[in-house]
Amino acid sequence: MKSLLSYEIIISGHWSALLSCLGIPAYALMTRLLWGRYEELSPGIFLESFVILLPLFSGLATARLMSIEGENRFEELRLSYPESRFRLPLIRVLMALALITLAMMLGILTFFVLWGIPTFNPVPLVILAISPTIFLTGVSMLINHLSRSYWAAAASVMMWWFIELQTRGKLSGVLFLFYPLWPTTDTSAVINQMLLLVAGVGAFTLNLFWYNWKVKLGMSEHG
Repeated sequence: MKSLLSYEIIISGHWSALLSCLGIPAYALMTRLLWGRYEELSPGIFLESFVILLPLFSGLATARLMSIEGENRFEELRLSYPESRFRLPLIRVLMALALITLAMMLGILTFFVLWGIPTFNPVPLVILAISPTIFLTGVSMLINHLSRSYWAAAASVMMWWFIELQTRGKLSGVLFLFYPLWPTTDTSAVINQMLLLVAGVGAFTLNLFWYNWKVKLGMSEHG
């Protein structure tokens, strides 16, 4: 069990994932240098940082989790392991959640170090970023699995994020990623958060069953 955990941490801790986890800390540093010297950390700056950036950097950090074996040319070897067909995708979901947590905690810690302890409660603001983060991460991993390409998943995440930023929910409707910042009149906050969460979990589930079907098909082809 310890060797398996070490293996997953090593292969999941790719430079692309680790650099993505440093996205919010880099933004915290930039905002502090540009205008933070003249004002305190406000709820608006904190909310914008996490609602806009956490989904993007989490989606990029997890964009290769389902293609690791293929990129390293030992996918067939991994499929030959005597393990449950649900084991690998479930482990990769856990690693995705670990990367999301890492990106979030590094961001919070950097804001606190550079700006000081805020006078407001940051927890409710961070919570608003979790549902869109789960959604875009689930989409990222599913696209990565289907395409077997980090670049396809990363490009899809960036395109989705950019379109959402530009259209402000006109195309995505109830699945608008940035609803806490720019709420629409025809959607409630609770519905938006719940649907994003359900859609994200749905993407994780599709990813799991796609892997299960792929392994089952490979086993039938090889007798």
